[in-house]
Amino acid sequence: MAQIKKVLAVILAACLLISVGIVVAGAVEVSKDDSAAEPVGAGGIIVHYYCESGTPTIYYWNSLPTNVETTYPGKAMTKETNNFYKYTFPNLTKVNMLFVVNGTQSVELTRNTGEWWYKNNKWYDHDPANITQWDRSDLREDSIYFVMTTRFYDGDPSNNVHCWDDSNAGNGDDDPAWRGDFKGLIDKLDYLKALGFSAIWLTPVVQNGGGYDYHGYHSMDMSRVDERYESAGATYQDLIDAAHEKDMKIIQDVVWNHTGNWGDAFFCPMATKEYNTIQDLASPDSMKLIPDGELAKAYPNYASLSGEAQFQARL
Repeated sequence: MAQIKKVLAVILAACLLISVGIVVAGAVEVSKDDSAAEPVGAGGIIVHYYCESGTPTIYYWNSLPTNVETTYPGKAMTKETNNFYKYTFPNLTKVNMLFVVNGTQSVELTRNTGEWWYKNNKWYDHDPANITQWDRSDLREDSIYFVMTTRFYDGDPSNNVHCWDDSNAGNGDDDPAWRGDFKGLIDKLDYLKALGFSAIWLTPVVQNGGGYDYHGYHSMDMSRVDERYESAGATYQDLIDAAHEKDMKIIQDVVWNHTGNWGDAFFCPMATKEYNTIQDLASPDSMKLIPDGELAKAYPNYASLSGEAQFQARL
């Protein structure tokens, strides 16, 4: 019996030693010095962080295949051009991190093997300043603000103009239907972004014609932007450029299956707009029939018809 007990004791001791060896061999190596100045080897990670104020530090932990970590607030990043700062993790395939600027930290982030740029809370796999490379994104990840431009914000009062049916709708001189404009949208991009929106969905911007066309859905020329939206330095392209500068998207509402009741400049031209000032568009007299257009040929007496009869003729 004593001999059996000795054998069992030897076996238990051997099992214990084997278990300890496995634990030691499987323990994760922790290093306080990642030698970030070394060239990136296979599986390395490079991050570029966009920062306009202060020098950011990068705090990191929980990396693979070895655990590399630092103490808060982390290590200083290397300044590059265009307000980017760089940090390199040689031979890592994954790392958790956050950025700290003037005592304020970003959200917790994770990156895997590769070179990455982080700007305005978004990761890129290329320098976002490289406009020759287009980004593809899933709109389901965006918060979209729908806006009727004319009723949003008046950035330029000089292009305010009534619809010629404003009086029938009871709109006073202090509230012309065409009041909001592209200048107003540009002025409020920071406001919309601060609300948490990353994309703006615009009502149609094409040239409209009609007695109450402020909404944009009474198109008469799909190839032109309506002049009542634009101002000096605030064209449609200026709005798009300003939104992109803030890493926001413009989603353009278009309607192909119908026009307003003044025809279409391509398929069925009826009239053109003629005016000296933008305020002239508040009168139906700004609409001039095309002499050889479909409407003029079908109704040579159009000018003598009543307003209701003219409307029915255009339909």
